[in-house]
Amino acid sequence: SHNDRILRYAYYSQSTFDHYSKVSPEAMNHTLVLASSSIYRQDQLKQFTRDFITISPNIDESSKKDEDPKQLAARLSEEKALAAFAKLHNKVTNGAETEQNKSIIIACDQTATVDGVILGKPLSQVNAIKQLELCSGKNVHFYSSISISDNGALPKTDVVETQIHFRHLSHEEIVAYVRAENPIHCAGSFKCESRGLALFESVSSNDPSALIGLPLIALNNMLRELDINLLMTDATKQR
Repeated sequence: SHNDRILRYAYYSQSTFDHYSKVSPEAMNHTLVLASSSIYRQDQLKQFTRDFITISPNIDESSKKDEDPKQLAARLSEEKALAAFAKLHNKVTNGAETEQNKSIIIACDQTATVDGVILGKPLSQVNAIKQLELCSGKNVHFYSSISISDNGALPKTDVVETQIHFRHLSHEEIVAYVRAENPIHCAGSFKCESRGLALFESVSSNDPSALIGLPLIALNNMLRELDINLLMTDATKQR
């Protein structure tokens, strides 16, 4: 009958909802931890959920001998994940004893290379100008690594490659840009979430969010492997 169909639909709808709601961080009692002090990466994660805390891992980011840029990015994101877990363990964060929850640590790193040269963070405007002059008119490869540690376990890591073709930039353009945005803590010396896009001729990547620093498509896929479905969280929830 019509009423029976309605009841069956309501039952299966509720069953489906109950099943999928179990895979949310709240239902599974997870604490999502972003191992980064970057406001840009925090803003990226807020596109999915606001229910997370942040920890700055503070590791040595020096490269090792014969380490290529992709390997460097992967190693650093893994070390950040483990350092953040160690920092979190048995400590009180934001007024809550996080050791009572299972923690999912999200860490990331980014390296870049042009003409075989690894581009680190310039750390000064003079170095930023030199980096952009080196990149002018060239293809630059960026490696955005993301590592996830499930409650302190060895991290699982993915590295997303992005290729940027820089416009031919005049010295005046470069100086004006660096003075305007001061990108001294950004590998490649630009901020693509703002005026930095004006430096590019083209961008090629399987994950357009990766260039900002946190590859969101890769993150979502990795969390789903842990039965965490970000579509079932309230992205507008205020912490």
